[in-house]
Amino acid sequence: VLDYRLALRIEPGNRETLSHVQELSRRVATARSEGLALFRAAFDREDLGAARVHIASLRNLDAFSPEVADGQRRLAEALASRIDASLARGARGFDVGNFDDAESAFRSVLELDPQNESARGYLAFIERNRAEALEASAAANTPDPDAAESSPARPRQPRARATEAEIRAEGFLQNALSAEAGGDPL
Repeated sequence: VLDYRLALRIEPGNRETLSHVQELSRRVATARSEGLALFRAAFDREDLGAARVHIASLRNLDAFSPEVADGQRRLAEALASRIDASLARGARGFDVGNFDDAESAFRSVLELDPQNESARGYLAFIERNRAEALEASAAANTPDPDAAESSPARPRQPRARATEAEIRAEGFLQNALSAEAGGDPL
C-alpha cells in the first residue's frame, strides 16, 4: 500500500494506480477488522495462545494501528499474569515433590511462552528427579551379591533443592539445545 501510495504521489493522475491503492486499502481495512474480531473473541474466551497468534498477524498487517497497540498491551498483561500464576503453582508443586501438578503447570507456561527459562529449567529438574527415583527404586529392588550380609544398605541422601538461578540456567541450556536441534546453531 505504501509503495503504491508513493507511486501515486509521483504520478497523481494515474487512475489505475489510484484504483489499486483504494482496493489494497479496502483489503487491509477488512483484514484488520476481521483480525481484531478474531483477537477479541480469543481474548474474551481467555484463549491467550490464539490471541497471541491473531495479534502477531495484526502487527504484520498494520503495526501503527492504535487498536492493535491496545490489544498488544492487554494481551501482554494477561499473559504475564497467567504465566506468573502458573509458575508459582508449579514451583509450589515442585517444592513439595508433587511433580505431576508441577509439570502440568510448567507445560501450561510453555504453551503461552515457549522460551520461558524457568519453566524449561523446572521441567528438566523434574525429569532428572524422576530418573533418579527410578534408579533408586531399581537399586533398592536389586540385591547386590558383592555386599556383605552384615552391612546395612546406606540410605540415599536427598538431593539439595535447586536455586532459582540454577533452574533458569538449566532453562537457558534447554532452550539452546532445542534451538540447536531445530537447526539454529546460534
